[in-house]
Amino acid sequence: MKRTKHFIGLGVVLLFISLLVACGSQSSKTASTSNDEKTVATSNTSKETITFDTPVVTDDAIESMRTYADYIDLYKKIFDDYFTKAEESFKGTAMENNESFTKLKESTQKLFDAQKKIYDLLGSTEIKEDDKSKLSQQLKDFRDNLQKQLKTLTSQLQ
Repeated sequence: MKRTKHFIGLGVVLLFISLLVACGSQSSKTASTSNDEKTVATSNTSKETITFDTPVVTDDAIESMRTYADYIDLYKKIFDDYFTKAEESFKGTAMENNESFTKLKESTQKLFDAQKKIYDLLGSTEIKEDDKSKLSQQLKDFRDNLQKQLKTLTSQLQ
């Protein structure tokens, strides 16, 4: 019991550290926009539209997690979605080959890998209802904060 709480606490700390790392690289300058999409030219003949308000991991998906393996899988999907959308948004801009963005991605991946090692020990263990609501909210906040950050970054590049 104490071991499970310790793992949960450590996982929560690592989640917040990764969120802080992601937020720490954001410029202090903020901008607001009513446009929720950015069109990125990917070639001379085609364009790709990136929609920031459509999360890859929905609230329903988060709330349906049952095990710690489900939790870490959802966390990974949120993480991957953020960096995929960021890389697509940065194409053709000064951020496309930005070393600090690459370092941020690498350091966040290392934090994720450390957290995954912890949660892999719990694997298919069912998440208790109290812990599930906390972890669900953390995932939602993590996802929403990354989406806001990405909107801000891309609006600053326009």
